[in-house]
Amino acid sequence: MNFLRSLDFYRNTAKKDKRESVSIYDMSSIELPTTCQGQCCSLLTFILIGALFFTEFANYTSVTDKFDVVLADTTVSDGKLQVNFNVSFPHLPCKFASVDITDVTHTRRLNVTKDIRKYFLGKSGKVLGEEQHSETEKEGSHEKLADDHPIHARMADPNVEDHSEHLNEQTYDNYVKKHDVVLVNFFAPWCHWCRLFEPVWEHTAGELKTRKYKNTVSFARVDCVKQQRVCQRHMIRGYPTVLTYQQGKTDLRKPYRGDRSTKAILEYVEHLDYVADRIKSGNWGEDIGVVPKKRSKR
Repeated sequence: MNFLRSLDFYRNTAKKDKRESVSIYDMSSIELPTTCQGQCCSLLTFILIGALFFTEFANYTSVTDKFDVVLADTTVSDGKLQVNFNVSFPHLPCKFASVDITDVTHTRRLNVTKDIRKYFLGKSGKVLGEEQHSETEKEGSHEKLADDHPIHARMADPNVEDHSEHLNEQTYDNYVKKHDVVLVNFFAPWCHWCRLFEPVWEHTAGELKTRKYKNTVSFARVDCVKQQRVCQRHMIRGYPTVLTYQQGKTDLRKPYRGDRSTKAILEYVEHLDYVADRIKSGNWGEDIGVVPKKRSKR
């Protein structure tokens, strides 16, 4: 209690000594009485000053990194500025490097590959060899359907259903499990190669319905801009990417790499193990490889 009394900064100066009158200049020579309120205020003041000191010291010692790019050139009409980044990842293979873009309106573009230039790096950090191009744009030729092809008019008609099924996060897993063979086209609307491949994909899905294995094979599509979680879960690194499911299973490391044409895709389908075995045996209603039970004779 004596220690708390000594901390009182707000002592009662109204009470004077009864024995003699003390002027304001002589108050330093006498001991002024303390109060409980003054002791509490003094203690709270100590605590507040200590808290403010440690808070300011913590903010002073912390480091915050901030990087802003401001378009100051008012002569640019479209409001876009090219920004180049040079980033090195010594232990990351080139095929796994990708860029996603998110703007202030929360619009996302996944795996923007057309503006990425990749090079192999040595242990010293120097560039080795030539530029590594994207495999999805390098492999396979693209079939281009004429402008007067019927598939264009069909796709433009909102009252006509597409030949391939549009999948989302809720329907994806159930769809690939209930069909024997499913080919899924992962695309992005802004991708040039996807727009070129879209009529070919729909035309191939329509041609599929004329084949004898039409009830075994199904075609589907996933918009990776609208269904980002589905594409991220399947590690889609380039557009378009076609995955093949057989009895609900697929290998993410082996997407379709052939020509993007109706003929090449249908030939690829007919050489799949599940479809080829059924074409050879002619059994379209029973699972291949299941030995039927023999009935005992009485």
